[in-house]
Amino acid sequence: KSNQHLKPERKVISLEKTSLDFWEEFPIEKLIKIKGRKILIVDDNRELRNYLNLILSGTFEIFEAENGQEGLKTALEIQPAAILSDLVMPVMNGIEFCKAIKNSTATSHIPVVLLTSASQEESQLPGYQAGADVYLNKPVKKELLIHVILNLLQNQEKIHERMRESILDKNIIYPEDSSINKLDEEFLRKLIDFIEVNISNTTIDARSISDELGMSRSVLYSKIKTLTGQSVHEFIKSVRLKKSLKLLLEGKLTISQIALEVGFNSHSYFDKCFIKYYGVGPKEYVNNKKKKIA
Repeated sequence: KSNQHLKPERKVISLEKTSLDFWEEFPIEKLIKIKGRKILIVDDNRELRNYLNLILSGTFEIFEAENGQEGLKTALEIQPAAILSDLVMPVMNGIEFCKAIKNSTATSHIPVVLLTSASQEESQLPGYQAGADVYLNKPVKKELLIHVILNLLQNQEKIHERMRESILDKNIIYPEDSSINKLDEEFLRKLIDFIEVNISNTTIDARSISDELGMSRSVLYSKIKTLTGQSVHEFIKSVRLKKSLKLLLEGKLTISQIALEVGFNSHSYFDKCFIKYYGVGPKEYVNNKKKKIA
């Protein structure tokens, strides 16, 4: 990076070269977070698919579909991190496709970027009504496209933080600019309710949850990861720990009793997980809270 300013200005650069340049200047810690995430491109125009593929394939794993119907099938199978879809396609157009993605619990958490030409601007409103997250005009500008995808993925991180903070609050407040939709809120509510009702059961796992919610385990993993940033196992544990806080502050049970009450097999394992999550042990946590109140 130190000799960056020595680079001569080049007016004409091949597409591949600019794409590489952009990523070279990208912060490495951000790159690690997004590397290998799946992007689905839905477009009947092979040239445009190739162009988008060229821009993104160095960083993301790219999948393609020629129309909305194929796109739906692929989205369900691969659970991409984001979808880029054209507006005008045969069989099923972009608006119908977007609506179908956002109206199915199995895919409603996936952000959708709709690509439109300037002459189709009047169709933006129906697109947003169908749940599209962003509109981009064609010809798609490379840097803008990359930033839009990154923003969508970073916005998910904001939601993850908010989720983890307020896991057992009955009315989770999502960030203003979050695109979380009603189906996803409903899914999270059902998920948390099921874990809470069965919290003393040490064997709650992905299988019991997917049976309860009537979805495949692969969709469950993907949804929980997208909406909370955690694996199913981590999420269950964070609900258990959140519940333990409430019980600790009520002060009616011993720490050993609370550990069993929230589904930990042993006091020592509960302590270990608690310290990892909150930075201090359960006893210390209660004492700190009491000091603050005093």
